[in-house]
Amino acid sequence: MNKHQIKIQKFDNFDDKNDVICKHFYNFAPFNKLKSSFGIRKLRLPKGQGFEGDMEMDLPASGVSEVKGATFFKQFARDTNRTAYRILILTGENKGYINEMYCVMPTFAWLYRLEFNSCPQSLMYKKDDMDAVILTSVDKMIYWRGTLNPVTIENTPIITSMCINEGIIFCTILDPAHKIWYANDLDAAKIGDVTKNSNYISLNDDLGDAKKIISFNEDVYVFREYGISKIKYVQNEITVSQIYYSNTKILHNTVSICGNYVIFATKEGLYTFNGYKVNKLDINIDYLLTKIDENSCAGSLGDNYYLALNIDFADNQTLHCESEEYKNNAILILDIEDNTYQIIRGVDVNGFTPIRADNYESMLLTFNGQDKDKLGQICDTSVCFDEGLTKGWISEEIVPDDKIKMFTKLSIFSTPNVVIKLNHDSGSTTFQTSQNGLNEFNFKIYSKTLTIEILSNAEAVDVSHLVLDYFDE
Repeated sequence: MNKHQIKIQKFDNFDDKNDVICKHFYNFAPFNKLKSSFGIRKLRLPKGQGFEGDMEMDLPASGVSEVKGATFFKQFARDTNRTAYRILILTGENKGYINEMYCVMPTFAWLYRLEFNSCPQSLMYKKDDMDAVILTSVDKMIYWRGTLNPVTIENTPIITSMCINEGIIFCTILDPAHKIWYANDLDAAKIGDVTKNSNYISLNDDLGDAKKIISFNEDVYVFREYGISKIKYVQNEITVSQIYYSNTKILHNTVSICGNYVIFATKEGLYTFNGYKVNKLDINIDYLLTKIDENSCAGSLGDNYYLALNIDFADNQTLHCESEEYKNNAILILDIEDNTYQIIRGVDVNGFTPIRADNYESMLLTFNGQDKDKLGQICDTSVCFDEGLTKGWISEEIVPDDKIKMFTKLSIFSTPNVVIKLNHDSGSTTFQTSQNGLNEFNFKIYSKTLTIEILSNAEAVDVSHLVLDYFDE
């Protein structure tokens, strides 16, 4: 009999030099070694001025059944000579609670008695040397300047997205969805009242409804159902051009500016857009997107693109949110600098809100399902709030040839309490590591094919250099 070895020198899902191909993984960081990936913890914000450290953010003890979403904005107050950084959350009771960061006791309070029928979007700009913010939802528009009280603008269309470019506010609207409304004097009353605002751009082509509008690389781009349009406004002259046509519908809630790119998803993959050209990301993730739909959403912070989606892991594991009905069950975190990704499994996210305040940056998360009454943020520990998350790495089927082989030995460098499961023609055989360093297991398994699963519930994991011995005739 001839002896052979199957080796995994690196657990990098992007390395094709291994004898074994990774089918999928979750809650592991699969690079040279398998280590714990990111997780979710309770939102922590910096303490007030003059205090060290940060503190967990609790929702009001009563009156908040869930958090539908969040938005972040800042305003400079000339009377106090400081910038106020504000987080607004929409509760299940349609109340807008606000947290002002860096105050003595940063807590969420129902300031100004704001109410919305959907989570508002925010657009920040300056008017007459004062910071202004527009908050829009499906039922109203709020205009808020500096230290003045917020004002409701009447007779507003339903604005679905906004951006500002060269002193002009551009908006997509729900109806008619093929038009872009704009105002060139930054007057919220003008853009908010259709009787005062006659400025619009009609998109009469075959790219579908206008779903999201962004300012990127000094130009304005409209993400349509089936493509991207570019708007140029020069000396009161407007031109519209088609930049990209898509065969499948663009999921507009996945559109996000990340570094030097705009990233978006369709059912066929993830794409980058640099203002001129669209390229599909070649990182072997199409199999993850088979169930992606309109419930998916995305956000970006630094060089990381965060995508919440529903992934079919096709196994018998049930992690956190998967124990009941869910819309999304994972977050794909893409590092656009090195084209690698990690997956947090077991969380049902409905919104990402990047927070950028002074020297503080964090990604705020809101949730569906069992965590709908929580505010979370990405952390470096593989947990979901107080619950540890199972980590998994699963190989593709190993088929060196069509003959029956005798598998005899498994060696692996690992921390304790890591489970290695060998799935073979007769069932499955499971081993568990007991020590740091080299762990070896001897056995006899006769099988034509084999798959390898590596699982762990440990908080800190370190796995490398797996070798599987087998014999054939």
